Amino acid sequence: MTAVSAPPGIARALTKTELIHGQLRQGILTLKYRPGDYLNVDELARQHDLSPIPVREAVARLAAERLVVMRPHVGVEVAPLDETSVREVFVLLSGLETATVGDIVDRVSAEDLAELAAIHASMGKIRLPRGLEAWDQANAAFHLRLVSIAGLPSVLDQLKVVFEHWDRVRRYFFEIFPERDPSRAQREHLAMIGATRNRDGARLRELLQRHNLRARQTYLSLLKQQG
Repeated sequence: MTAVSAPPGIARALTKTELIHGQLRQGILTLKYRPGDYLNVDELARQHDLSPIPVREAVARLAAERLVVMRPHVGVEVAPLDETSVREVFVLLSGLETATVGDIVDRVSAEDLAELAAIHASMGKIRLPRGLEAWDQANAAFHLRLVSIAGLPSVLDQLKVVFEHWDRVRRYFFEIFPERDPSRAQREHLAMIGATRNRDGARLRELLQRHNLRARQTYLSLLKQQG
């Protein structure tokens, strides 16, 4: 049977699979379901008044997103946060950001620069450490706004997903090690705005690579401390 599309301008209702997938995904990203936790499909179905089928379909989607691991004869485990997951996040972040540099410096406008500067200024007004969560959200917004200048929607969508995985890593490690000083990152963001304004692609690429490498080293160091 051919699916009937919703009329233009009318949002399609989410399926049961989409609803439970969204709830489980959000729970994993925000650490409601922690790395190493097991998800019982039948129990989740009972909790959400569903048959097990949409839950299994949702779990399969989460597995494809590498947010859960299917353990044969054991069950569904929330994906661990280990050295590999940290390295993957920063390889993807750095790769996607630096790949867009040429398009960013070719397409940047005065409006783009003003919006980047506004985000940067708002970050400087956040009181730390109490406002660290807000600062981290603004940090992601800064990077996404920078890449949006390139005008590559598919790349931007992929970067948003990577930042969601980064957010899970960030929440997990800074829950354990809450002390952090983002002042250096702020200076690096300001330098990125300057390089973008000057259409200096080599400088912007260097800044992004160094920025992501330093963050990666920080998380890997925290991982070793945890061990």
